Amino acid sequence: MKLSATLLMGLFLLSTSAFAAPILDGQILPGDAYTGQIFDATGEGSYGAGLDIAGLSYSFDSTYVYFGLATTGTFSAHGSDLSIDGATVFDLNMTATSGGPLVQKLRVYMTSPTDVAAGLYTSNSAFASPIWVAGAGDIAVAETVNGGLEIRLPLSQLGNLGTDFYVRGQLDDTGEYGDDVIAGRVPEPMTMALLGMGGVALLARRRK
Repeated sequence: MKLSATLLMGLFLLSTSAFAAPILDGQILPGDAYTGQIFDATGEGSYGAGLDIAGLSYSFDSTYVYFGLATTGTFSAHGSDLSIDGATVFDLNMTATSGGPLVQKLRVYMTSPTDVAAGLYTSNSAFASPIWVAGAGDIAVAETVNGGLEIRLPLSQLGNLGTDFYVRGQLDDTGEYGDDVIAGRVPEPMTMALLGMGGVALLARRRK
């Protein structure tokens, strides 16, 4: 009975935190209620000074999915003349399966530490018209001077992705378009809660 109560409490805590919205201030803080994180790959090499991805946090509520991009290094509006549109750009490709066809693409332009814009696309083309843009829809973005970025996307605009999908993000502030990449699965809130419950059960079993 004690084990069951422990499992239920773990599930309750995880499910409630999954629906607590992070604060969109560009800083990924402990109190922001992100429920999971994708860590950056190692061994990508160095592309000189500029921003590098440290990790991508995520969370859901009943209306939105939230992403928090943590970076290291120094912000540069354009690391070189080759950078996309003279801006630091973060692209987030969303697919239904790992390596599957693109379903949605978010592109965030940062032309200064205080000037950030975003658009949601159904095409991989940089010249396609966005279906949703920050300031004219429900997308919201916030950035800090150290390059941290927070994003809010309406679930209604994610097509058939639902709340369980794969992402591949690229950060370009040097003109080397592959200068930093992050990829992984963003599981639905219930899957995350069940995984957490399994961890609680394992701890309880070890204590016996």
